[in-house]
Amino acid sequence: MSNDSHLSTILFFSLGLLFVQLCFIFYLMIQRSIFIEYYIHQCENARKNEEIEFQIRCHAASVHSKQTIIDDNEENLESNTSTIQDPHFGILTVDTFDDQQQPIISSADQYSLKLWFRIKREWYRRLDCIRAIWPYMLSIACTYLVTLSLFPGVESEMINCQWREWLPIILMALFNTFDVFGKMFALIAHDLLSPIQLFICSLLRLIYIPLMILCILPKYTAYLSSLFWQFFFSSTLGLTNGYFGSVPMIRAPISIIEERKELTGNLMMFSYSVGLTVGSLISYLLDAIIGQSTGVDWCQTLPSLNQTTWAIINNGSYDDNKS
Repeated sequence: MSNDSHLSTILFFSLGLLFVQLCFIFYLMIQRSIFIEYYIHQCENARKNEEIEFQIRCHAASVHSKQTIIDDNEENLESNTSTIQDPHFGILTVDTFDDQQQPIISSADQYSLKLWFRIKREWYRRLDCIRAIWPYMLSIACTYLVTLSLFPGVESEMINCQWREWLPIILMALFNTFDVFGKMFALIAHDLLSPIQLFICSLLRLIYIPLMILCILPKYTAYLSSLFWQFFFSSTLGLTNGYFGSVPMIRAPISIIEERKELTGNLMMFSYSVGLTVGSLISYLLDAIIGQSTGVDWCQTLPSLNQTTWAIINNGSYDDNKS
């Protein structure tokens, strides 16, 4: 038995290392593909544009340039000036003459100005994205919060004396199978719900937490101990996880402009990570509520209890007949 455990451990970690190495190799190969190189080139161009924008702002801030901030309702501009519109920094009026004049800004001040400009720009960019995709962010966070709260911790605590040790394995297989079905369904029906409806449906999955707890508690006499409920909850949990976990990732980048798609992906991954983290913490709380696992050992007490009961009944019947 010990040799089997050692062999299983070696195979487990060997396969894991093999897949990690394959992923690393495929990552290097994908980086050289035309598809990835195109978007890397797009990002490089965006950085160059940001540098040009910063230089324009530094020139506008120079004491030898005219800089005025005007209201949106101001109509008259000087004929010898050009305007730069920014949604968050207002309208800058920059003198078009004396273009060769160098701004007299020290390197330290220029670094601070550049840093502050980048922080403020990135902050507003993220706020703009969040305003556009917040239902998708909350939807994916709520979806994985519920899933990680129950799977695999709570689900593995379900007991059935007929299936015994096989029940957790079968439940996890059902979850993963229906999770794949949910992801496949998301590919063909990702526009079935509106963003708000998607968030509400993800929020409704919270009902799985008390329902699956009732499949375990109270111990030995759970309210929903039937095999049907255990299979049903595990299957639908996987199906809804696959669908509501994929649709926000599919639709969020579509609802944003091309220049913000990468930032949108980062924000969605942040929401995904928050859901995973909070769900994992909740699983510890649920584990404390469930208490110590009984396993399938208590199933072995049932036959002996029945035998004892029948022995008492038989002895009682024998004594009555004898008397």
